[in-house]
Amino acid sequence: MPWRPRHESPEPHPRLTRYSYRVARIFDGPDPIGYLLVVPDVYSIQTGGALWWRRWAEVRHGAMLYLALPGTDFPFTDTIVWPDDLPGELDDWDLGRFRLIDETYALRWLGEDESRSLATEQFGMRRR
Repeated sequence: MPWRPRHESPEPHPRLTRYSYRVARIFDGPDPIGYLLVVPDVYSIQTGGALWWRRWAEVRHGAMLYLALPGTDFPFTDTIVWPDDLPGELDDWDLGRFRLIDETYALRWLGEDESRSLATEQFGMRRR
């Protein structure tokens, strides 16, 4: 049994693909307050085993979210969208909204070129 999960690339997630490495502008009412970057990821949980052998569940899609929120108590933060939470998060993104710490914000998704530029400028990231 493998010590670590096999992170073989599963088929791309049909709904997550459109948000892959995309940036959205976050609004609190009419005011822009920051940016959200979505980086897809895959996760697997250990289902059994100990010491030198382990069993792993199937690899599932999730995402890392990076937030640039200048002027707030946390100007830069990140969070994980676990596979079980991904469908609800995708529903929210499809509706142009984002929930963070009991608040709901509006999102405006940026185009590919602007997303690429802001991912580098705001988050120091380039698409893999």
